[in-house]
Amino acid sequence: MKRILLITLLLITFVVSGCNNTSKVIVEYKEDYGDINPGGVTYKFTGSSEHFGFETGKVFYGSNDERYFLFKNFKIINQIDNIDDITTYKINLKFDGKSMFTNEMEHVTDKNFNEIISDIKFEENGKYNSDGFGELDAFTITTKENFKDYVELEIKYCYSNGKCVTESLEFNYIEDH
Repeated sequence: MKRILLITLLLITFVVSGCNNTSKVIVEYKEDYGDINPGGVTYKFTGSSEHFGFETGKVFYGSNDERYFLFKNFKIINQIDNIDDITTYKINLKFDGKSMFTNEMEHVTDKNFNEIISDIKFEENGKYNSDGFGELDAFTITTKENFKDYVELEIKYCYSNGKCVTESLEFNYIEDH
């Protein structure tokens, strides 16, 4: 009787755990620079989801309301099933629920999906102008106090059969900078 109960509990544990072959991959921070280097950095971070990760994330909030961010060194960290059947994708960087860029899906064309992911780089600088002059966007209205709560990054990809998957990346902030 104890043996049957033990086997039943093991089966339940196996089923509840999801029977998932992917493992949590730790994405290590990589010091890298973009085209703009504002000097000091307010936060350094990495990001990861089930299949994707990025190694370089930086944000800078300076004097005179200057702002800068860099997301770089993206990669696929766990194998994606049927990756060659992916036909469209979208990377959605949001601040406080507002998209920074277009909300349209891009087509996978002459590059394979792995190359597309590794070529991703987001970099922008700006200045918050409360007086109405200058450009306001989803990023420039953030502050160093609310950045961690407001930033979101999603990667959506769709297969030729119409099935789509959206993954939200979790951020890991590097404290020793």
